[in-house]
Amino acid sequence: MISLEQINLRTKIIINDETLEQVSQFTYLVCSISYQFSNDAEFKLATFLQLIGTIKRSIFKKVRTETILKTYNTLVLPTFLYGSGNWPLTASQRQRIEAAEMKLLRPLAGYILYDHKTKDYIRRELQITGILTKIDEYRWNWLSHLQRMP
Repeated sequence: MISLEQINLRTKIIINDETLEQVSQFTYLVCSISYQFSNDAEFKLATFLQLIGTIKRSIFKKVRTETILKTYNTLVLPTFLYGSGNWPLTASQRQRIEAAEMKLLRPLAGYILYDHKTKDYIRRELQITGILTKIDEYRWNWLSHLQRMP
C-alpha cells in the first residue's frame, strides 16, 4: 500500500516565464492550506475550545443565557467558521467539532450529560443552528461561488 507521503504530487507552474515555488503548505488570509491534511481545521478547533473555556470560566454564571448566546454567535462562531468552506473534514473531526459545541450549549441549556438530552433537542430549546450545518452551508456557498467563476 502506498501512503500519501510517498506520492510526490508536484506540478510545475510557469507564469510569464517564471516558475512558481512549490510548497506543501501555505497560509492565505489566515487559513492554512495543505494538500496532505487539514491542520487548519485542527488549529481552529483548538482555538474554538479555548474560546468556549474562556466563556465558561469568565461570564458563564454572571450573565444571562441570551447574552452568552449572542457572544457565541457574533464572536466565537465567525472566528471558528472563517475559511471552513474548503476544509476537508473527516468523520472524526466532524464528531469532535460537534462535541466541542455541546460543551458550551448543554450547560447553557441547564443540562448535564447524564440528563440524556439529544443535541437536536438542546439546539431547538436554545433556538440555535448546529455548527456542522453552518459548515455545510459555507461549503455549499463556496462550491456555488466556484461554479459561477468563468
